[in-house]
Amino acid sequence: MIRFYSAAFVEHGQLHSIHQDVHMTAEEATNLLDKRTIIYGDNYGFVPVAFDLAANGQEED
Repeated sequence: MIRFYSAAFVEHGQLHSIHQDVHMTAEEATNLLDKRTIIYGDNYGFVPVAFDLAANGQEED
């Protein structure tokens, strides 16, 4: 599982970053970031700027 993060933004004085969990490998995630691909969440889409391999505590091969 990969957790993608949007760029941080401020709303009503609070710092926010949208995230979305996606099943893919680290290599696929890196390629996705390089292409500036839009990730679609429940009610939004965003271009991810970072991802976290440890969203579920283990990396997929």
